[in-house]
Amino acid sequence: AGTVDGVEYLDEKGDKKTQDGVIVVDSTTTTWGNGWYVVNGTVRIDSRINTGSDVHLILADGCQLTASEGINVNANRSLTIYGQDGTSGAIGKLSATGGRSYAGIGSGQGSNSGTITINGGDINAAGGYCAAGIGGGGDWNGDSNNPGGNVGAITINGGIVKAEGGYRGAGIGGGNMKPSS
Repeated sequence: AGTVDGVEYLDEKGDKKTQDGVIVVDSTTTTWGNGWYVVNGTVRIDSRINTGSDVHLILADGCQLTASEGINVNANRSLTIYGQDGTSGAIGKLSATGGRSYAGIGSGQGSNSGTITINGGDINAAGGYCAAGIGGGGDWNGDSNNPGGNVGAITINGGIVKAEGGYRGAGIGGGNMKPSS
């Protein structure tokens, strides 16, 4: 993946900003280190995306990112998602679906989630079994020593957000353990 300069985005106050040195996300970009990323087209990533400690994602107008195994944001890590102003087409979209015990956007089984901030875009996040849509993972094994993790700060400043938890998981918040048989 290459980098681009002058990528526009709206910050947490809705003010237009630009960023240089932004990495363009493609289907092979499964580890997002610290820095800035942009989705410029239709991109599908079929493995869980892992984030660094400070990741910024810009959803360009008219783009679509499908993270079919979700986006991992564990404790001591942060993901901030930005949209653009919508003047050059539909706002950018992100669809993230977690697998068993994994949040759509957040942590996995028994792990604490980090900080998640949404400033824009059209976000659709679904948690796997016992996991949150956005936030904490769950424990589908029912191991009381490995329950769903603690949830870091989740802030929504703008955009369109739909979050649906898996069985017993919150839409936004924590995961849960599988009930005992």
